[in-house]
Amino acid sequence: MVKDKEDRSPRMEEFNPRDAIVNSELRMLEEGPTMRAMGLLAPPVARQTFSAGPGFQETSRDPFHPCIDKPRIILDAEVWDIHDSKLSFVPEHFVLERTSIFVGNCRASVVAARIADCLRKRSIESHFNSAKAKVKCYTQQFVEFRVRLFAGKEECDHGVIVEVQRRSGSAVYFRDDYRAICDAAKGIQEDYTPIPEWSVGSLKDESLPCQDSSMESIELACQLLKEDRLDANLLGIQSLVLLTDAEKCGPDAALLASKEIVSHSEQADLRNIVASLIETGVMDPDENDPLNKANGIFFNLRANSFLALCNALKVCAKDGSLFQSIVQQPWYMDILVPILTKELKNAETSPLIALLSVRCLNILVENSVDCRSKALDIGALGALENARKFGRARYASLATETERGVA
Repeated sequence: MVKDKEDRSPRMEEFNPRDAIVNSELRMLEEGPTMRAMGLLAPPVARQTFSAGPGFQETSRDPFHPCIDKPRIILDAEVWDIHDSKLSFVPEHFVLERTSIFVGNCRASVVAARIADCLRKRSIESHFNSAKAKVKCYTQQFVEFRVRLFAGKEECDHGVIVEVQRRSGSAVYFRDDYRAICDAAKGIQEDYTPIPEWSVGSLKDESLPCQDSSMESIELACQLLKEDRLDANLLGIQSLVLLTDAEKCGPDAALLASKEIVSHSEQADLRNIVASLIETGVMDPDENDPLNKANGIFFNLRANSFLALCNALKVCAKDGSLFQSIVQQPWYMDILVPILTKELKNAETSPLIALLSVRCLNILVENSVDCRSKALDIGALGALENARKFGRARYASLATETERGVA
């Protein structure tokens, strides 16, 4: 939601670079608690990839710390081509956000390159507009914000003004990205390491002491997904994402929820809704509403559906029940694998969906020779190569994940 600007000073002449720097240090008011999570990394196991032979390929690669040769990335100048002479000043009656900073003694093209590289490293979907010196950004936590550059004038004529404006999403998640972008604009090197995917630990021979409460939570999520209100539907699919996350709700509850999706057992309605969202973008296959980012809630529904499925596949793969589910249900090979491959081919349009798709595809390929053969037949290897190229230039986590598939 765009913030109300009526209470701000109306003129650029009152803008002071020192005030901007002080304001930038205020950050966001919402200071969240320090979150900690514990997980045991499983030792490297034999994996099957697209380049492997009929059997499984032995590898010492740790999926949480892939040993990938990462050449130095040089961004294409055309990605965000900013020239100092063409950079516009702050309009007379335009009031800058308090999340604006001033970068002195630096060219706009250098600042733009730093910001673009920061967005790539943090895997933030970015749509660049060189003419307006603006970037529309979407994060993996569904935060939308804008970055815009202005030329300084008068006492600020020796640098660039960087404005970062949150449009929607969590202020806590935005705070972290905002700080990273400001540091990058100033030339401060960030030692950023993406948070590794969670490890489900050991799931075998475990009792389910909270099975009743877990089933109640699953049924509640299913009821929310059946409501005729989009806000309730979104809450339901977000609940399902949490229920299939072993770090957030525990391995026992995660396994129970995951089997309801993967095995298509008792909660058939739940599985049908998730499958419908993945296949068509709507919960009712008979609906004809188009799925696009113009309606953000539909995009969030579908992206969270991919995330819930990815969590469920990983938990069931660790438990050992995924292979049997793939054998018993043609849906995986006949419908899901082609959809995941199609989303990979559309990586430039929606890198987040492509990232979740390749994670699901890697799990299926590692656990089923038939799924691997199907993927190769429909051109998944070429889609992985193209997605990897795009990821290296614009979306780092996509490049990392696709490396696992083509290794």
